Parts: sequence; structure tokens; C-alpha cells
Amino acid sequence: MSVSSEPGTVVTSSTQVHLDAGWTASIIEGTISPQPNWEDFTFSFSSGGVYVDEAYIGTHCVPEPATIGLLLAGILVVVHRRR
Repeated sequence: MSVSSEPGTVVTSSTQVHLDAGWTASIIEGTISPQPNWEDFTFSFSSGGVYVDEAYIGTHCVPEPATIGLLLAGILVVVHRRR
């Protein structure tokens, strides 16, 4: 699997899990730092006879500290006005 995004550092780890009846599951986890605005995933297989039964891609964006600071400042203003 290759991942492309805006410029940043990509760190991945891969785990192979052997299941019943000769099936194998590949679990690939990674982190892109800094958080990009978009990601593009490409799957390529080097050997024949590879079948993909299911693929799941989940992304979780973590807000920047400045965004959290602005959110907290807004909450403090609302709380202060209610007093």
C-alpha cells in the first residue's frame, strides 16, 4: 500500500495475521505528521492470486493546539457572559 498526501512524514507498521482455511489478514496502521488536508491510498499487489475480501480505511484528524485554544477561549467568553 502506498499513501500520498500533502508534504509530511508518513510512519507505518504492518502486521500479518494468519486465519483459518489459509486466509491471511494484513493490518496496516500509520500516522501522517503534520495532519494533511487530504490523503490518497493506493493498493498494489506484486504476486498473482491475491484476492481482497474487505478493505477498511479510517482516518482520525487531531485538531491543532491553536484550534483547541480558540475553542476554549470561545467557551470562556460564553461562560463569562452568563454570570
